[in-house]
Amino acid sequence: MPTYTISAPDGNTYSIAGPDGASQQEVIQQVLAQHPEAGNAPANTAAGFNLGDLGRAAGSGIAGGLQALTGVAGANNPVSNYLGDVSKSLQEGISPERKAEMKARQQKIAAAEKTGSILEQIKAGLGAVTEAPLQSLASGAGSMVTPLAAGAAAIALAPKALVGYLGENVLSRVAIGTVGAAMGSGQSKQDIFDRVKKEYMDANVSEAEAEKKAMLAQSWVGKT
Repeated sequence: MPTYTISAPDGNTYSIAGPDGASQQEVIQQVLAQHPEAGNAPANTAAGFNLGDLGRAAGSGIAGGLQALTGVAGANNPVSNYLGDVSKSLQEGISPERKAEMKARQQKIAAAEKTGSILEQIKAGLGAVTEAPLQSLASGAGSMVTPLAAGAAAIALAPKALVGYLGENVLSRVAIGTVGAAMGSGQSKQDIFDRVKKEYMDANVSEAEAEKKAMLAQSWVGKT
């Protein structure tokens, strides 16, 4: 059975299996049957530049980076939760235009996931960067504050003999790499916790029990 690929008004490309010799109209009808949203042209949700949104993106990135680092001690710990609340609060304060833009992007990502095409999913994900490059850059820069600060602190606090032996560049890179790895581990713990908790709560398990199982699941990250 051949596979037909077609570009839809919503900006996504869909691939479906169909009988030999299917007409374009038949392919369109089948795509719409499986993906009703495909027939809707994307609304113009461009938010434009907003200095407040830019600052909140940077602040959210900083809070997110610190939250990832504190997650090394285990997901859902008090400090991690506080930083998560700070990041959430900053996100909630963005302009209505930016919120609409982000919502539209999430819809495009969801539609791309339904196609099963890795390429379409990548394109949809990258669209979040291209439609708000400054905010994406600010958020990424904010998340780098923690490891860069660790690099600077390593040079400032290390014994002079050690700095002289290794050199500032090597010492700084070791500190940045170590903190970066710790942030990755902490973020993995939090992602596992959130995913497992949601799965159990979707299965009508109590929140307390779901959190207990999620804590057990995330505790295995990094163990050998």
